[in-house]
Amino acid sequence: MDTLTTLGQAWNSFWTLKKHREEPLWACLVVATLFALAAGTFLMAVSGVLTGRESDPGWWRASYLFNMLICVMIAWATMALTRLAEYWLPERWLLRMSNPADWRAMAVFNAVLAAGLTAGSFGGLYVTAFALHFRAADAIAHPLAQARFYILLAVVSAIAWTWWLVRLRQHRRERALQLMATEAQLRLLQGQIEPHFLFNTLANVESLMDADPPGARRMLEAFTDYLRAGLTQMREGDSRLAAELEMAERYLELMRIRMGGRLSYRIDADAAVRAVRMPTLLLQPLIENAIHHGIEGKVEGGAVTVSARIDGGRLVLRVDDDGLGASAAHRPRRRGAGMALANIRSRLQARYGARGALALEIRADGASAILQLPAVSMKESA
Repeated sequence: MDTLTTLGQAWNSFWTLKKHREEPLWACLVVATLFALAAGTFLMAVSGVLTGRESDPGWWRASYLFNMLICVMIAWATMALTRLAEYWLPERWLLRMSNPADWRAMAVFNAVLAAGLTAGSFGGLYVTAFALHFRAADAIAHPLAQARFYILLAVVSAIAWTWWLVRLRQHRRERALQLMATEAQLRLLQGQIEPHFLFNTLANVESLMDADPPGARRMLEAFTDYLRAGLTQMREGDSRLAAELEMAERYLELMRIRMGGRLSYRIDADAAVRAVRMPTLLLQPLIENAIHHGIEGKVEGGAVTVSARIDGGRLVLRVDDDGLGASAAHRPRRRGAGMALANIRSRLQARYGARGALALEIRADGASAILQLPAVSMKESA
């Protein structure tokens, strides 16, 4: 690996916290030093413009070396404090602190920056006092030096918060684009699946028209109700849980008729939880999985239970079945099996990050899918 590549890696990792670092210490010190020199020169130029001394060579000769030594000491002290934090803090804390969406991460970073600036300023002052033969205590006690220190602290803190706000906006834009891409992928997938479901249902209706006309009528009515409930949902990005449960109930009723009564179902959700907002088409694939992978392959059929509750500010949705359970793993898998769960997890990650989760529990006598996401009512989101 050449020197420029190593320095590039050190620069890219300079702004993140991580437990294990591959880049060598010398590269980090070089990056910190160059950044300190560039920042110090810029601040001196601004100060020179404000005081009218930017064109005075004597001022630059008298102040530049002193100020650059202070800036380098600040950079090194901040880097040392950061490395200590990386060593002592648990990795999960470091990941949380590196999240640009969390203002507490920036508060901690700013505290470390202030501590590094203070330690570096005083350390650099004593080093330069020894090198240039003056009393550091006199310089520290000087009101002008104290004013400059507090101004520098305020400026650096303001720059750090501004940089965080820029990163936050960029992070939100990236998350929004990722969510849009995931939702578009879902619409495309749904557009491919719905025709197959439509044709299969109509084929079932046609086969029942001669053998069981009342059954064909019930299936057609159930299918019409399902389409009416689902048409709006498929075009929306968000809806209430009540609408998702209505669509789920229509689908379950249609599948109960198709399976000749081998399927029973129950939906358990009170009025308060039904008002919670959620993305569309998160619940439906879980019910489809429960039927196709759990109930359909069982000779005597089984039951599906859909329940919803609010627990600690989170919406918890469960889809339980008493189907094949662990024995379903030994049956040939359908084409595309597992894509529904992967798609749901991608949508949760894009929209909620660590606040959304999907877990699958396989038992000997069935399976459970547990979906968790922040509980926000339609009134709160308005």
